[in-house]
Amino acid sequence: MAAVDLDRLAWRAICEWPHHSAIEVVQDGLDYGVLTRCFLWDKVPRAVRARQDPAAFEFEKTLISQQQKAPVASSYPVWKQRIKQPLQRFRQLKTITGLQLSHLFRQEPVLFIPRQHSHLRSTLAALSRHQTIRLIGPVDHGPHPGVTCFRADKIRPANLEFSEQLHAAIISGLEQLGIQLMSADSLKLKQQILHQAQLIKQIEAEFVIAKPDALLTFTDNHTPSQEYVAVANRQGLPTIMLQHGLDCEQYCLNDAYATVVAVWGNARKQRYQTLSEHQPTLIRTTGNPEYDHCRRPLQLCPSGDHWLWATRPHRPEKCYLPSRRPQEGLAILKALLTALQQTETAHLVIKPHPMDYIDLYAAHIEEAQMSDRVTLSHLPLSTALPKSNIVISEDSTAALEAMFLGKILIHAHFAASPPVLPLSDYAAALPASDPTELQQSLKIARHFTREAQQKMFLGQKNFISDYAGDLDGKACERVTALISQVMNRKD
Repeated sequence: MAAVDLDRLAWRAICEWPHHSAIEVVQDGLDYGVLTRCFLWDKVPRAVRARQDPAAFEFEKTLISQQQKAPVASSYPVWKQRIKQPLQRFRQLKTITGLQLSHLFRQEPVLFIPRQHSHLRSTLAALSRHQTIRLIGPVDHGPHPGVTCFRADKIRPANLEFSEQLHAAIISGLEQLGIQLMSADSLKLKQQILHQAQLIKQIEAEFVIAKPDALLTFTDNHTPSQEYVAVANRQGLPTIMLQHGLDCEQYCLNDAYATVVAVWGNARKQRYQTLSEHQPTLIRTTGNPEYDHCRRPLQLCPSGDHWLWATRPHRPEKCYLPSRRPQEGLAILKALLTALQQTETAHLVIKPHPMDYIDLYAAHIEEAQMSDRVTLSHLPLSTALPKSNIVISEDSTAALEAMFLGKILIHAHFAASPPVLPLSDYAAALPASDPTELQQSLKIARHFTREAQQKMFLGQKNFISDYAGDLDGKACERVTALISQVMNRKD
């Protein structure tokens, strides 16, 4: 079976298992067929890979066995897990509970922030200066100064009997579709479902206390943000989602669940309008507030003293399609090392994704005796990019950020399925679908003609326009205006 057909088969199984099971997945107004999809993103493709190519799967099997066991999810109330933080911060937070909190926000509408993430940094900073909106969120790590944190201390127990039934139904439904999860994945799925049940009870308790008028998040399709969005939607609260990255995965990012979505460029808007089963009430192209400091380059800037490879996640839990294999990262590395051996003056800097297997890279580099010419960098991507002359990116937002600096770009995609980002189609990057093509593209990039530079520059210009929107420094202004519109119930 072709790779694209296997990918489609896996995704259909993730979405359609409820049709092959007797359980009613909609409980208390929440669709658990949808809410459990993200738990299956890695497990179903892994089951397909193990069945289709047992020999190739041995690499992934070894990786899984070597990884440290993930902490066992507990039904212990999540807020009690979260408050294991410095005593000083606990003292600041412990009195902000219950009725005291509800009395704080009687005048201004309340915007609930489930997760205070770096993707929301600029937006929260702007909103915290807003005098007509109050920001509130559960106790979390690294709170923004403008967000009032609190904890819910009266959380009802979850219906774990339904959770047990749900787990059994998923296993049964998948088996009816020819998918048998690995035993370890089945156990982890059960733990995730049990944890989700208690998380939903926690969210319900938080909403009772906070009485929010709307919710703001940077993602709406995986835990724990998806549960907040689902509960808020059930209660009729507006849910606002800000795009946090490019479309770096097939299928998983097709659907939008928030009622209001702010996207960077028209490409994501069109994807939602075409592919999302659940259509938001409003999709607005705003740009990314975190890019308000960026400007469109005037030309390519090939100057620099090293090649930079910005990796995507390659660990097994991030391989969301049967065609995505953990081996891809090492295959790209080996091809780059071969190219280095053919180019005496080049130096390679690797900026690995946090969910990549850095230790394996380091071991392979040492084994190849290339440690003097290859650097594994832990510095921010923004630090490594300006000094590079050629950037090798996979399906990653890093490709877009390289374009902001006008870098010569190579799109490394060693999977058997088509890439998600159309970088080569735009002529914004040179293609690299296998080791030979990667090495050939590196040779071309090292001797880029003016005509080739101009072609890539125009391709990157068009890509930026479609995928990042207007880099006019006003994205944050547009996003906060959209949030204010929603908060004030203006259509």
